Amino acid sequence: MKGFDRSFFEKMAVAKEGFEVVICWGPKGCPNAITSSQELAEKIKKFLEEEKITEFLMEKTKGRLKKHNKFKVGIAECPNACSQIYIMDIAIHGFLEPYIEESSCDLCGSCKEACEEDAITLEETSAKVNLEKCVGCGSCEKVCEKGAIKRKFTGYKMYLGGKLGRHPRLATFYKILSSPEEVFEEVKKIVKFYKEKNQKGERLGAILERENLDI
Repeated sequence: MKGFDRSFFEKMAVAKEGFEVVICWGPKGCPNAITSSQELAEKIKKFLEEEKITEFLMEKTKGRLKKHNKFKVGIAECPNACSQIYIMDIAIHGFLEPYIEESSCDLCGSCKEACEEDAITLEETSAKVNLEKCVGCGSCEKVCEKGAIKRKFTGYKMYLGGKLGRHPRLATFYKILSSPEEVFEEVKKIVKFYKEKNQKGERLGAILERENLDI
């Protein structure tokens, strides 16, 4: 290709840091935010610095640390996942589990119309939520003028092993966690596993596949 400068693209691929923590703009006022995780994001970033992930990956890649080697953590404050968490090593998003107070429900149908997952039906005495379909976005709660829809649980869902590259892989569901403190403790365990099993700077998803771990 005329004018093609290989050295330019090689420099663009080089990473200065071995990790990345990305959070959506939910904490800055997004109306869809369910959780508030800015402090959690900062805590995870500090932990990855203390774990010397950059130095660790520099050693594993023999000084050829590229952007595709980065250990990535993505946090979204709701299931919309605007921060593209599903292509990251650790993906975390806030969610809620709604329940309907039958005595307050007037069967207006606003919640059913607001639900994009078709998870709400109108029955004889009140609306009902199908939790197998519900993703926990909270849209039903926002539109209920009677206040009949309450939060039974607010927490986080964690997914592991997302990545792009020549063998792309979406992060797969791992577990539900009830607080930022629980999320942080789980992150520490996963990083420990990642460092123990890492051979040459590969992403967590590649390690999970190599170890035949079905999560």
